[in-house]
Amino acid sequence: MKKKAFPLSSLWLVCCLILFTLDSGRAQKNEQEIVQPERIQLPPPKPGHGHAHGIMFFKNAPRKGIPIYLHKIKPDKIASEPVARTDEKGRWVALNLKPGKYVTTAFKPSFSFTYTIAYVHEVKEGGVADFGQENTVNAEGVE
Repeated sequence: MKKKAFPLSSLWLVCCLILFTLDSGRAQKNEQEIVQPERIQLPPPKPGHGHAHGIMFFKNAPRKGIPIYLHKIKPDKIASEPVARTDEKGRWVALNLKPGKYVTTAFKPSFSFTYTIAYVHEVKEGGVADFGQENTVNAEGVE
């Protein structure tokens, strides 16, 4: 019985694929390091307060001037005024907030609204809460 030989060209192809995969993984890692969010320096919060920051995109793109409303949960309190506005990269910062759990919108709801727990963030006394990145298709005063 004759054994089938593994052709060298196939072995060469497998080695090339492994090297390509390792190299592309290294390139992806370098790209991720480049786009890491900038570290922001904030003054310490006033006693009994905390800070919050995040990124809000409008229709999947950063836009300057998006209003940021933080609505407190328990007791439910719909914000009447924006606490911040986004910069040209979509970043926002809200200083000296009362501790509690909040939901972010880019508009003032005229009625009670529903939210998912994934969008609830807690501001703690003396702390800085990172609200992460969100996207909205509705923003007050923006078209």
